[in-house]
Amino acid sequence: MRYLLLLCLFCIGCSTSETLTPAINVVTAIPTSQATEIPTPVSINIDDVSTSCNVTHNEMLAPYLPSVNNWVTSNGTQLQSNNAPFTIYGINYYPRMSPFDLFLTDTSADIIAKELDVIIPSGINTIRIYVNLEQLFLCESEAIPNPDTFIILDRIINTIGNKQLHTIVVLHEVINNTQLTSLEQVRFITQRYAQEPAILAWDMLENGDRLYIDLSSETVLTWLANAIQAIRQVNSQHLITASWRTNAQDIIEWVDIVGFQHFGDYQVLRQEIANLKSQTDKPILLSAIGFSTFDIDETAQRNLLFQAMEEVQNNELAGWALYMAFDYPTSVTCQEPNCPADATSINFYGIWNTSYFPKLAVDAVKRVTGVIEVEE
Repeated sequence: MRYLLLLCLFCIGCSTSETLTPAINVVTAIPTSQATEIPTPVSINIDDVSTSCNVTHNEMLAPYLPSVNNWVTSNGTQLQSNNAPFTIYGINYYPRMSPFDLFLTDTSADIIAKELDVIIPSGINTIRIYVNLEQLFLCESEAIPNPDTFIILDRIINTIGNKQLHTIVVLHEVINNTQLTSLEQVRFITQRYAQEPAILAWDMLENGDRLYIDLSSETVLTWLANAIQAIRQVNSQHLITASWRTNAQDIIEWVDIVGFQHFGDYQVLRQEIANLKSQTDKPILLSAIGFSTFDIDETAQRNLLFQAMEEVQNNELAGWALYMAFDYPTSVTCQEPNCPADATSINFYGIWNTSYFPKLAVDAVKRVTGVIEVEE
């Protein structure tokens, strides 16, 4: 699983440059949307539970106790918190020593708290995390929770909230391209945290339009519509988003926040923003943008991210979430038995290095978030 995930992330984010110019050409194989219209959700019965799994339900999973924080809401066009406009200054996050499939199995709340204390002084207010439903549930399609991993997730979300941060929880980062996750599991996890104010939004799919390769766009979008409907049956508090790469217009009708991602040329980013703004008044989030210092130097990374953040600000979008918080040692990204392994781009997307030392991009973040005042 980890090898497939790393390969996927490496491919979507790789870029090369030997100059400080922000123009980086990235070649990606993203299919064109096949959808002519967004399908209507089909009638579903969420309570019709399959009995194919023989695992006994573990009743030891205690109720979740929410943190003390302010809710983020939407008036349809703008995000708000505590009766004031709210801009997402976000970071995509895995712990430095337990990224990807090590998350929820090898992560402690103490490490989370320590790393959040590194992030907070930059002015970032939102942590975008990824959960693996295969780790959270004991069966492939039923909502039988794994208490061990849910306890870890409880502590992570609670720690984020009590630090007065918000989180966007990505429900599906890597999934089987021929079988989308059961709505039963989607409903369980969103119902469990329905009263948690620190959760800004549920992000339904990471790079959802990549699934158009193996599934029709109609299949993916129908699942999306049904999954959102399933959430609304048990959780009316939280906002819902999804993160498409090149076809974000496909999801406008269903989500509260239109999410899109960008790894590449600055001019293309400007075009994507203009295209989405012309089609919706809903809040738009740049949910992932990143450049690896394996491919470019720190100055170029800083300049590219600063330009992107300024573009988001100038176009009055809902905000941005940089990709990623930390660099990862090769010891935690290699795949046995091929460990140790050479470093690749995926090890160096962070804006803090493996020693928690800030790269130059952190200075750009502070300027945009207002931690460092910019002289006129």
